[in-house]
Amino acid sequence: MTIGYTYFFDPICRLMRPLIRGGVVREIVHVESVFGYDLSGPFGEPILSDREHRVRQLPGKLFHNVIDHLLTKLTEFITDDRPTIHAHALPTTNTHDFPDELRIMILGRRTSGYATFSAHARPIAHSLTVFGTRNTLHLDLVSGCMTFSSTPQLPGTIGRLSCAFGQAGQYFFQGARNVVRFARSEYQYFAGLNFLFLAFYDSIIHDTPVPIRYNEILRVSACMDEIFDQLRRSPSPVL
Repeated sequence: MTIGYTYFFDPICRLMRPLIRGGVVREIVHVESVFGYDLSGPFGEPILSDREHRVRQLPGKLFHNVIDHLLTKLTEFITDDRPTIHAHALPTTNTHDFPDELRIMILGRRTSGYATFSAHARPIAHSLTVFGTRNTLHLDLVSGCMTFSSTPQLPGTIGRLSCAFGQAGQYFFQGARNVVRFARSEYQYFAGLNFLFLAFYDSIIHDTPVPIRYNEILRVSACMDEIFDQLRRSPSPVL
């Protein structure tokens, strides 16, 4: 058995890992994960229209269905077995009977993380930012682009002006790379999930470890349980 962490093996996530292992960001001090959700889209509309929808029956309701997309991007870098977690669901003006805004802070021994789930923020975002002692790395999983925050290479005001051009150059390179991937039929929404399926079958054929380690699955599940328990125990329970 394994689990379908859809974006864990997204092409830019796979590209990121050897860079981090190579020390491109050096020591990671903080990570931020953002996941936007469109309740009017093809996945959200059935939840709104059907009060008996399976998602509404989950302990964490809407959050339960997608929270792994938030947490797995953080737990990869916050490796504590039992990190400190603070979770808050925000009241919204929605007319449905479940919360749709969630904020999470996770504190490990050496690394902290923020997770934001939003059904109202626009444009809909899906991103990961890794703050290191050498560089800060930003992954935009909507566009499939990975960029570094630009550091001025020149002194004074000229150096500050150059940062925008540095960012533009990175996005141009990433866009060109994605055009090549598109031409090869590799620029797909579920490219990460396809990779996971192949890796899982390969682990069966060659009797090697599964792509997502079991202790990692249990660690993420424990974080989810803690988050939902906090939301249930909040002064104004939302679940």
